[in-house]
Amino acid sequence: MIQPQRAVPVVDIEPFLRDDGSDAARAVVDGVRAACETVGFLEITGHGITPVKIETMCQATREFFDLPAAEKARYDFDEFGFRPSESGSLAKTTGQNAPGDLCETFRFSPRALTAAGERGIRREALNIFPSSIGQLGDAWLDWFRSMELLASQVMTIFASALGLHSGWFTPYFEHDSSSLIANYYGNQTTAPRDGQLRRGAHTDFGVLTILYQNTDDGGLEVRHPGTGSWLHVPFVPNTFVLNIGDLMERWTNGRWLSTMHRVVNPLHSGSGEPRISIPFFYRPDPDSIISAIDSCHGPGDPPRFIPVKAGEWMESKQRLIYPD
Repeated sequence: MIQPQRAVPVVDIEPFLRDDGSDAARAVVDGVRAACETVGFLEITGHGITPVKIETMCQATREFFDLPAAEKARYDFDEFGFRPSESGSLAKTTGQNAPGDLCETFRFSPRALTAAGERGIRREALNIFPSSIGQLGDAWLDWFRSMELLASQVMTIFASALGLHSGWFTPYFEHDSSSLIANYYGNQTTAPRDGQLRRGAHTDFGVLTILYQNTDDGGLEVRHPGTGSWLHVPFVPNTFVLNIGDLMERWTNGRWLSTMHRVVNPLHSGSGEPRISIPFFYRPDPDSIISAIDSCHGPGDPPRFIPVKAGEWMESKQRLIYPD
């Protein structure tokens, strides 16, 4: 079930989802806890997302990014939609003065769309999917709902791993600010600038990220918290990569690690399969106050971080990526 010999462990979570009181389920909890404490990343199987659903999502996403640049630019909105390559630098969130990332993106959140309409801001953005790709909107909404369910299940595992009751995290996500992003990394026909990567080194800002990736070449790397070395996270069909973000590290008083990671350039320019990765960012109600969980501090181990409001924390990071 668990492969500890890998730098980023693989955990089959199906025994927990089937019966969270069994010995096998407790082994899942132990494996997840160990991964979060040592590297902050793991890959999961037994998640219940079918290969057909994965392929439908990837195919619809590929069709969007294959559109002409001028057509994609029509769906570039303030808070979501399309962003062209080099329009933002994730490395700037960690204080690095790096060039823009070599990555096109498309961001989607049903709640962001609703909020935009309620505020009367860019109402035309409520229809953000090109009609030429009829299944895109349905595929993305279906994927978002599936990831939301999977994230809530993972949070139940987290609660057990932290000695909390199963629903401890639920109130923080009743009005969550989660979002879904597709990253498209095309073939590189010109050399990157100095220090330029597909995605610069960064940590994630929220609580939990669930990532699907479709290829190895020019892929995800994680900086090992102990050695500082960069570890390749291989593509494994029908698995998801999970990592915790800054807010989860704060909740656990630094016991669980929000780990630096990056997406490197392909080994050979102008060759290889374009890479698609689809991260789902599970983020709490923006008004939630994130402070150390009681089970994660005590005598001799006081809270290490000042409490923060979740929305303000994430907005401060977002402004560093897109300063305009």
